Amino acid sequence: MKIQAKSFFTVLSGGRPTIKTLDLPEGTTAEDIMNEMNIDFSDGVIVLINGRPSNEKTVLVEGDDFAVMPPVSAA
Repeated sequence: MKIQAKSFFTVLSGGRPTIKTLDLPEGTTAEDIMNEMNIDFSDGVIVLINGRPSNEKTVLVEGDDFAVMPPVSAA
């Protein structure tokens, strides 16, 4: 199945979002995609699937739009 994956972690260092089209097996989770993209999510992340809040255990399906970003604060 094909998934479009976006990571916004590079934006914090002045870069642009990383956007990839991944061809993954059925049953792939958000956590699997974060591992594939080498994203360290031990400090927490914001996961969006098709623009809706989700979590790392969500199973994706063909055509989903996956986005991950670091938690931010406007303190």
